[in-house]
Amino acid sequence: QILGREGEILNAVTLMQELAAEAGEPADEVSDNAADHLGVVLRTSKLKGVAHSLKGVRAARLFDAEGNLVTTEPAYVSNAQLSPDELGKLRQFRPVTHYFAEARSADLFWIVPDEDGGASRTVPLLVVAIPLHRQDRARLFGVAQFILAGEGIAAEFAALDRNLLQHALLAFVGGGLIIVASLGWAFRRLQQTNRLLTERTTNLLRANHELTL
Repeated sequence: QILGREGEILNAVTLMQELAAEAGEPADEVSDNAADHLGVVLRTSKLKGVAHSLKGVRAARLFDAEGNLVTTEPAYVSNAQLSPDELGKLRQFRPVTHYFAEARSADLFWIVPDEDGGASRTVPLLVVAIPLHRQDRARLFGVAQFILAGEGIAAEFAALDRNLLQHALLAFVGGGLIIVASLGWAFRRLQQTNRLLTERTTNLLRANHELTL
């Protein structure tokens, strides 16, 4: 749900930019070339204040409708391909989001920036692929893929894990108390039953003894 939310937010921002770009062009002059929409991708990547997790866009890739890489920003971003499963979802105009908790900078950039602290350093990354299409969603003409810093998502996941752990501990403690109380009640009933059985056995032995006399 968290990853899906991030994809929907970025998809909405990209669509807003697409509609703004289309508003100034006649309908028959709107380009279907994915490379012509790189400006939209770059404008979208600058809108870092839309959501907390969108801060820190690291890179962007632009693909055509067949999933072939067209261009990247910056130029030293490594090549990538879209899988058939991803393309299937994008052709249904659904954003595709992936989270990598420990991604190496060397796998993202041909030349690792100095601020990344070395090629072997691992960082959390959020990769969001956005379908590019006209307002009428007639067909997919390209895919914009954003690589964002994933520290915000990592923090949300950590908070979610803490909440789940707290809920699990509460459920464990509450369930344990219920089990202990149930077992205590059952043992008390068992002791009462054993005491009654002992009394009846004693009375029966006394009656047999008196009968014998």
